[in-house]
Amino acid sequence: MERAKDGILVVEITTAGGMGSGKARLEAISIEGLVMLQALVGDAAAGGFEVHAVLQEGIGIPDGMVPTDGVRWHRLGAGTSLKEAIEGIAPLVGHCFVVAPEFGGYLVEYTALLESHGLVLLSQPSRAAAASSDKKGAAELLSKAGLDVPATQTLEGFLAAPAIPYPVVVKPNRGAGCVGVFTARDEAELEDAVVVNEGLSFGRDSLIVQELVEGKPLSASVIAMRQGVAVLGINEQDVSLAPAGASGSKYRGGVAGPLRPELAAWCERVARAAAGAFQLDGYFGFDFVLGTRGTPVVVEVNPRLTTSFAGLKMIHPESLLRFMARRKRGEPASLPWIPRRDFAAYRVVSSSGHSGPLPGDWELPPGHQVTWLGAPGGGVNAFIACKGLSRAAAVGTIERLVARLQRDEDQQVDEDGDVMRG
Repeated sequence: MERAKDGILVVEITTAGGMGSGKARLEAISIEGLVMLQALVGDAAAGGFEVHAVLQEGIGIPDGMVPTDGVRWHRLGAGTSLKEAIEGIAPLVGHCFVVAPEFGGYLVEYTALLESHGLVLLSQPSRAAAASSDKKGAAELLSKAGLDVPATQTLEGFLAAPAIPYPVVVKPNRGAGCVGVFTARDEAELEDAVVVNEGLSFGRDSLIVQELVEGKPLSASVIAMRQGVAVLGINEQDVSLAPAGASGSKYRGGVAGPLRPELAAWCERVARAAAGAFQLDGYFGFDFVLGTRGTPVVVEVNPRLTTSFAGLKMIHPESLLRFMARRKRGEPASLPWIPRRDFAAYRVVSSSGHSGPLPGDWELPPGHQVTWLGAPGGGVNAFIACKGLSRAAAVGTIERLVARLQRDEDQQVDEDGDVMRG
């Protein structure tokens, strides 16, 4: 079959069966992967692409994903190799976008596979992804560019000659989200964090120790191309950092909204520094903290799509992928995301009291979204997003929905007799 120059292959590795190991790591991030796939497919369809998307047979296509016109779903069974599927689909399309975690080499490996087919890559090139996902190396390069970063040592270096006072953060040098990220207040908690990471297939030699920077966690969503960089959004992050012996660190969601003028110039400076240091070309992001130092602290660069994109897409229906494809071909194109005053709040939650979609009597206003994924141990993991004309309206709605989910779960537990209340 002849290649469709306007076709695009969208692959999100955790939901396409591309991770053959590290089950615990996969379960922690697969709901976010499904949400990112949903947002990308919707963006590509809005841009008029002929969309090819890959999804495991055991995962349902989310309600309201997009009309099936223009979207071809490639459902992979247990015996189907994702790499073989990509080899079959790649000759049919002209563009691609891959989403994968940095750990395990998945992001670099699958990106390189797609590059080998000569497709127009709208996510980051493999070389840029490899360089920027090295968190310790990235911190050193950004520090040389004059940016404030947390003090960072390898685990072995810290144990031999600690240069960072407790409390510290222990995490994989090439990681994704909060998987394997723990705080440690002393040597005992540090060892606990190392042991848990080893159980997640992160060896001691792959771990780093960073200064714990207190403050408000934020992220920036950016595109970098030959013509320069564009900051798409500055997003709040709801992240709880905890020791390995407690509940563990969790990413709970965030808030996307209008660009914050007091941070926009600084974020553009960081974006330019990162793009230049790692030769970034496509969509990326970076996490930072507003603390007490007087200047924001860049925690890490994310050479991949993150969950905040789903929040941004609730505010901006225009196709970013179409804009990027035109720019990649050297065609004139203006950034389609016009300034808006809306906000989108989103939350990642787990519910053991539900085994399928959230209750049908949940009457969500238009523009709100619930995406669910059955959890291997029972129950569901869900992504709930709410749009509002103000931050308070969006956050207030999300808090009411999450509270109702918790009440429903508590009631179900009582009915099942699993809990005795005095």
